[in-house]
Amino acid sequence: MTPEYDAVSSVQIPEGVSPLIWGGMECDLAKGLRRAIKDKMQLQRDEYYLVNYWREGVPEGGFNHSSDE
Repeated sequence: MTPEYDAVSSVQIPEGVSPLIWGGMECDLAKGLRRAIKDKMQLQRDEYYLVNYWREGVPEGGFNHSSDE
């Protein structure tokens, strides 16, 4: 288990609530959170939006958004 899976597993969405999750973060963290949100919370793609703003170890300006999921 990753910390992302653990964090998402502890979230309880109240019945009748339509969630919207948004965030901007490092690339690998975003990938892990997307996977956890999809698998653990079983949300649809239009209920979450996570943006990769940078990749750890890549110099500023060197990150290419088009090559990620």
